[in-house]
Amino acid sequence: MNVEEFFELSAGKWFSHRTSHHLAFKQSEDGKSDIVIDMLTVDHPEVIKLCEQYSILPDAASCGARVTWKGTMEWDQECDSLWVNIGN
Repeated sequence: MNVEEFFELSAGKWFSHRTSHHLAFKQSEDGKSDIVIDMLTVDHPEVIKLCEQYSILPDAASCGARVTWKGTMEWDQECDSLWVNIGN
């Protein structure tokens, strides 16, 4: 399996639930995340823009993926986005 196949098989909506145990503090905390992985074509404007931003020829890209997530911990909230541009 190559990276492209990995992202293609991972595309979709995912849910993550985790519990962290802090033995020294005798505490635990829960965290939850909603994760979305979207595959983008190499001619997608956002893939082209990202290639140009990093001085990569858009023709060198073999695919693109957008990974977004909204996560919450008992003590914090976060919402992040990660772009992945995969070259040949």
